[in-house]
Amino acid sequence: MIQRTIFIPIFFSLYLIQATAQPYAIGHRSLSYTDPAHSRNIPVHIYYPATSAGDNVAVAAGAFPLIVFGHGFAMAYSAYANVWEAVVPQGYIMVLPTTEGSLLPAPNHEAFGLDLRFLNTKMKSENTNASSPFYQKIGTTSALMGHSMGGGASFLAAAGNNDITAHITFAPAETNVSAIHAATQITVPDLIFYGQNDGVTPPAEHQLSMYDSLGTSCKTIIGIKGGGHCYFANYNFNCATGELSTSPQPTITRAEQHVVLFDFLIPYMNYILKNNTQDGQLFLDSLNLSGRIIFQRNCTTTQLNEVPNDNILIYPNPLGSRSFLTLAYLPENENAEVEINDIRGRTLSRKSLKGSSTIDMSGIPSGTYILKILTQERIISRKLVVLQ
Repeated sequence: MIQRTIFIPIFFSLYLIQATAQPYAIGHRSLSYTDPAHSRNIPVHIYYPATSAGDNVAVAAGAFPLIVFGHGFAMAYSAYANVWEAVVPQGYIMVLPTTEGSLLPAPNHEAFGLDLRFLNTKMKSENTNASSPFYQKIGTTSALMGHSMGGGASFLAAAGNNDITAHITFAPAETNVSAIHAATQITVPDLIFYGQNDGVTPPAEHQLSMYDSLGTSCKTIIGIKGGGHCYFANYNFNCATGELSTSPQPTITRAEQHVVLFDFLIPYMNYILKNNTQDGQLFLDSLNLSGRIIFQRNCTTTQLNEVPNDNILIYPNPLGSRSFLTLAYLPENENAEVEINDIRGRTLSRKSLKGSSTIDMSGIPSGTYILKILTQERIISRKLVVLQ
């Protein structure tokens, strides 16, 4: 096996960040809210950072950004377990309504958009409701999200909505009322994902048209090479059956598409919703370095346009198959640990460090990683890219 090691000269003026907490356990509650303005009952499933995994368990200490997520056409909320299993442990509360989920009668896109908009407002009000399990647990930032039909409906919910921080969609579909037209009224930072091989909602007719119409001053669209429409979610019979007869077909696996999605989604969310500038820089660098995507980005404001960089040198970066990495850490008399973490925070390698050291990268697959130096007083972090 080819040995791969990394050489990193790291100088004293390093970028310092706070320690990253361990991933949270996932709690779940099934609740129902009533929108009085539309005399409408809205059942929801809520997944949240918890003190322990399970139903109706206590919310973990702290206040967390809010995600309201719309499901695709005739898709159950459970198809998006891949999403809540990725984002909730990172410290997010995710709300999934189950309305407008039937094949017949056909779903009402406008009503679904109103549900998403209402839930963003309602959940924020729970933060000040002393009888709510989410009392003082909802942060000040929130995002409307959705897939396919739910992505299109989220455009309707985000239009002219100043009560959200961001809008993020997976393969959003044109809706009735028009999501493309609603895009002109969206003013918050917007991120669209699509599969290059989406035959269900062809990008030129759906996602690219939405992107072009967006009124926001900061927008990004990411096309996953070989990606499909239904692969943003877990397997769902209705979606898979509908996609089967379309062309082109996905040329990557569902698991591969999930990896690409979360490699970009989580750093973006952490920057926009948690003001984590390190992850903002990671998102920008990954856009320019990754061979797994194509993208467009237009940000005329400083949001995700001018993220502070640090003075750490990584050579070579991206890391090739025969690279050696030397790690030098000052001051030399300070004991430290060095970690390689993947984008979801899982530790792949850890060793003691004093002065200088080498890291064996054999067996580490291609991808984007975070290299951390941990001392008793601080954590120093830097992005690392590994290529085959």
